[in-house]
Amino acid sequence: MKKIYIITVLILLSGSLLAQAPKKPEKQPKAPKEAVEKPKKETAAKPKKETAEKPKKETAEKTKKETAEKPAAENKKEFVLPTGYDYVGTPHAFKKGWCEVQRNHKTGFTNESGQEVVPTRYDMVDPFNAYRKGWAMVHLNKKIGFINEDGKEITPPMYDEVKPFGQYRKEWAMVVMNNRFGFIDKSGKEITPPIYDEVKPFGQYKSGWGMVVRKDKTGFIDAAGKEIVAPKYDAVDPFGGIRKDWAMVHLNEKIGFIDATGKEIIPPLYDEVEPFGPYRTDWAVVYLNKKIGFINTKGVVVNPQYDEVEFFGVYKEDWALVTKNGKYGFINAQGIEVVKAVYDEIGFFDAEKPDLARVVENGQEYFINKHGKKAKLKDE
Repeated sequence: MKKIYIITVLILLSGSLLAQAPKKPEKQPKAPKEAVEKPKKETAAKPKKETAEKPKKETAEKTKKETAEKPAAENKKEFVLPTGYDYVGTPHAFKKGWCEVQRNHKTGFTNESGQEVVPTRYDMVDPFNAYRKGWAMVHLNKKIGFINEDGKEITPPMYDEVKPFGQYRKEWAMVVMNNRFGFIDKSGKEITPPIYDEVKPFGQYKSGWGMVVRKDKTGFIDAAGKEIVAPKYDAVDPFGGIRKDWAMVHLNEKIGFIDATGKEIIPPLYDEVEPFGPYRTDWAVVYLNKKIGFINTKGVVVNPQYDEVEFFGVYKEDWALVTKNGKYGFINAQGIEVVKAVYDEIGFFDAEKPDLARVVENGQEYFINKHGKKAKLKDE
């Protein structure tokens, strides 16, 4: 009886467990099904929109950027390595699109096609832009020159040294050859030959002028680099000392003048020059070997030959009494000797005889008229 009861209880318990077990799997699948379906709708909608528009635009921009960043040689064609040289460098190492080559210990350059853009003639070539933008310094037989970015020789290698641009004049560089100085301009062209022993800074003496010295003689070059005053003077004084726009020049202890264009107005022949004005507005007294003469703004008007000169108008208007070797005469306002200096005495042209002046020559007394000619008195 006990056995039957125990078996019956076990059967009932098993049936109860079997009846409850399937209920759990039925409820659990529904939740995962809804959870999976919803994310699928959301994740499917967003990625489709992003991958359809954004990646396409980004890819195009990326491709464009990468293409632009690629070297020109890769975009166009491969660099053709040259042949027939003792040495071939790395393409683009010296300059983009160039390859350094050497033959017989001389340097040059080829381009992407293997063609020579700079002949193999230089001992050495410095990097571009080291001296001036777009220029490379070249060396040949210990001389210096320049090439540009096209490979063209713009300054032949003929100088011992090239100073920096702008030291003496904007866009000019001083060049040195055999201890002589000159200039090149911004194109590399020689505008002032290197023939001077010294070059003073521009504008120090006169605006637009540079003082140059050669064999201890002084001259000037202008703003174009041209010689406007040959270096032939021992010294040149500042402009305006005696007359505006004139400068006194000295040579062999003699004095002369140049004007503002560099033209020699008065040759350096005189021992001394006085200021313009005391005798006549545009005249200045000059001395040579202790003799007196005159210069005007255009040149010499009276050669130095007189021992003394009186002021104009003392004896007669526009006439000046002159003395030569102890004899008297007159010069007029044009510097002409209207009365020869041959008289021992000369009187005044007075109010009583306004057209006549008493003179004494070799002990003889007579009159001269206002033209300087011998004249007789009316009552004689």
